[in-house]
Amino acid sequence: MPPESTRPGTPPHHPIFGVTLSRSHIEAIFAALYPQSELLSVSQLESGKSFNNRIYFLSLGQSCGSLTTPKETRELLLKVNGRFFGSDKIQNEVACLRILEQYCPELPVPRVIAWSEDGRTITIPSWDDNYATHKKLPIPLEDESAQHPGWILMTRLPGEAVSSLTLDDTAMSSIGAQLAEMVAAWRLNVPHTNNCGNLLFYPSDIVGPSNIDIDLGHEDARPAGVADAFIVRGLLGDGIPPSKPITSVLELHRIRFQAKLHELQTVSTFAPNRELVPEISNFITTSLTKLFPIPEASDSFVFTHFDLSPRNTLVTIPTGTTPDAEGKPTTPQITGLIDFEFSGFFPPSHEFVNDYVDNGGDWSEAAYAAYLKRLAELEVATPLDGIDGEEWRVEHRLGVLMDNIAPWWLPGGFTEREVGEKLEECRRVDMVKALFDALDA
Repeated sequence: MPPESTRPGTPPHHPIFGVTLSRSHIEAIFAALYPQSELLSVSQLESGKSFNNRIYFLSLGQSCGSLTTPKETRELLLKVNGRFFGSDKIQNEVACLRILEQYCPELPVPRVIAWSEDGRTITIPSWDDNYATHKKLPIPLEDESAQHPGWILMTRLPGEAVSSLTLDDTAMSSIGAQLAEMVAAWRLNVPHTNNCGNLLFYPSDIVGPSNIDIDLGHEDARPAGVADAFIVRGLLGDGIPPSKPITSVLELHRIRFQAKLHELQTVSTFAPNRELVPEISNFITTSLTKLFPIPEASDSFVFTHFDLSPRNTLVTIPTGTTPDAEGKPTTPQITGLIDFEFSGFFPPSHEFVNDYVDNGGDWSEAAYAAYLKRLAELEVATPLDGIDGEEWRVEHRLGVLMDNIAPWWLPGGFTEREVGEKLEECRRVDMVKALFDALDA
């Protein structure tokens, strides 16, 4: 693993600034997990290609005496939490990947091998009883004071991120259609929930049913260590910690807007835009209820990736595919979907809102058109077919408003003058008026 001084530096505003695992720490993890194996190599994902996590690629040789043959090598990925995140994010991604493994086993998503919520203790699913229990191992660290914000060890999927490739419209349309089939798999097969948000392991101190349960044949009274039952609590992407369940779309929006308003009022970066506080406060208290009348029963929430971007979609181009005019093959196959760290259960429209707002412009028109078309063919509602037009109009504008109250990407790497210009752009969105227009329509 090259020393930090030989790699481009991580910007100080990034969550992974200052977050590293030493070679000796990684070796200690593997000594606990694989005492009969050899850690062949450790490399780090280059700077600028991961924002929330420090990523290490690992090659593990399954030793046989003193010999290791190439066919016995395993490629793994170690994903280390950025400094603003804690055990909630670890639990959420582990839970989401476990849910997909159970309900959508055909999907090319990583398989969790082990994780640590505190950087000092490893949790390992028990393969012998279909994950029904977890066991813990201490990490034999030389430096007993070493602390890290947690990590997940998972299988490394083949392929390159779509964002790193230059592909024609035919290839991108194929990728969009393939992506739709994978999204449809979890939309149609993963059970819906009555609670909204991210996932936590079923806590031993909670009495009552879980929100989503992997059927292992055990009774409702769960034995100690059972870990494949999950509750839905909190909103990781908004920095909202677990508290009481969120059971309606109205409640979801109210909690998110209140959190954004608090940022606007308290974070110095956003001080120039505090003139918006009265309008936004009034919008939260008086208008949201008109937009989302309180339902008679709880709303239903669906499994949502929440970051289906080209950077999180891996593809390979098989040999023997039809070449384009320049003789290059143009039929890539999706070999992996990654980064389920903010996935969870959300309203059906919210995956698309995130595509249009936070990830706006990431996908080519050809890819996204094919994606929406194929989803509709598979009877998954989209903004173009199935989601009520007025509902989509309001949800999209709410997404724009949310993105401009206290933008998560500021101050980022901008100068003070550039931050001011970005905040001025946010004010020019004329957010609240747009929402009242939607309300009056």
